[in-house]
Amino acid sequence: MNGRLGNLRNIANEVASRSGFGGIASSLGAIATPAGAATAAVAAVGVVMVQAGKAAAEFETHLDSLQSLTGLSDEAMQDISKGAVEMSKEFKSSASDIVDAMKLIGSQAPELLSDKDALMEVTKAANVLAEAA
Repeated sequence: MNGRLGNLRNIANEVASRSGFGGIASSLGAIATPAGAATAAVAAVGVVMVQAGKAAAEFETHLDSLQSLTGLSDEAMQDISKGAVEMSKEFKSSASDIVDAMKLIGSQAPELLSDKDALMEVTKAANVLAEAA
């Protein structure tokens, strides 16, 4: 039983520390009962899920803003969404930041706004240059 409690504490501490909740992580380390550790772990996971929901809503807002700027179809925006998520895995930027970069690039080169593939390629190249700098 102590091994499972230790595993729960480790998982909860990892989740809490990754989400920036150091206070939760230190509190979880002090929990002695299995029920208390499980409750705290569920609470930490709940906090992470709320943050993920907020990030997803923010990403949708950024996509809506880009769509209003470009006038691209919903289908094209789905491709841009997938592309931004993939780029966020490749580069040190969030998907929302990548969509914002697309808006900035489009404002400087309006001819790219009507071509989603070109917009994504230029954004990817800009991210490569940014990481190289």
